Amino acid sequence: MSRVDPDRVAAARARARVVAARALRARPGLAAGGRLAGRLGAGLAPLPEGLDGTAPETALIADPARAKLVFEAAAAALIAGDLARAITPEVLAALPVPALARAFGLRHRALALPGARADDFARLTGEIRALWADALPAPLCGEYRPTQSLPPIPDAAPAPLPVVSRPKNKAILLPLAPRASGAPHRLALDAALAAFPAAAEDAAP
Repeated sequence: MSRVDPDRVAAARARARVVAARALRARPGLAAGGRLAGRLGAGLAPLPEGLDGTAPETALIADPARAKLVFEAAAAALIAGDLARAITPEVLAALPVPALARAFGLRHRALALPGARADDFARLTGEIRALWADALPAPLCGEYRPTQSLPPIPDAAPAPLPVVSRPKNKAILLPLAPRASGAPHRLALDAALAAFPAAAEDAAP
């Protein structure tokens, strides 16, 4: 008797979740796990044959709550410099950043954009979402890109680290860890995807 490949089963289930999620997005009143959602999803533009529904970016389609957290966390990392200055209860309460996203951002301050402020949070969240959508294969990239017009995402370099000198007859001052290289938006999104993986029940075959 042939044995079922668990990886193929997991991939098929993940693909089915993506199909159903597309239908739910078009018709929000449908039951999330209903067969009708799957049938309506099958009537949309066909997905690529080799689509990996378990890939980090693609898996977000089937989990909107997690997608929202990932986008907000990545945006929080980009404004972490300003978040670190918010220390009083009054200022913290006024921040537009959810607590979980703020905690993530503060752990990833090396990704902060120079001059980015808490007021930029909504805009940066939209830019992160657009970056994620653009990485999806067609037709998903067009379906999930934000509808509002967004300016091109700047490939800004992080602020330079201070030069550390070695005073004469003094203890050696170790330099700060170097910043990661690459586009800050992409690095922040990748870090958030890794920090908030899919739930075990979603990943299990």
